[in-house]
Amino acid sequence: MAVLAQRLVRRVCSKCNEPYKPSESEIQHFDLTPEMIENATFMRGRGCNNCHHTGFRGRVAVHEQMIMNAAIREMTFNREPTQNIRRQARLFGMKTLVDDCVDKALAGVTHLSEAFHLEKGGH
Repeated sequence: MAVLAQRLVRRVCSKCNEPYKPSESEIQHFDLTPEMIENATFMRGRGCNNCHHTGFRGRVAVHEQMIMNAAIREMTFNREPTQNIRRQARLFGMKTLVDDCVDKALAGVTHLSEAFHLEKGGH
């Protein structure tokens, strides 16, 4: 059994996208390693008629899947706080919505600002 969550984030416009280098604060905030940055294709939209000068056109889904194992099931039945269950799920390899969004930003599909919005409860 698994629990799946999904959100839509904005996709960088394919007509006006251009490479960019994230700020030091973004790099530190998302714990991006030098290897991650070296292999990344960070993109942002300049803004054009195609995207109504927003730099974004369309949406892409980000996902989080938590596999229910014995430990997580027991924590759920014992009504443990959500943050404890999430911490345990991450120890078992769960990738969060923010993690998936950052991966998509590394691939140039979306922008790191979308991951910030997810952290703050947006989208």
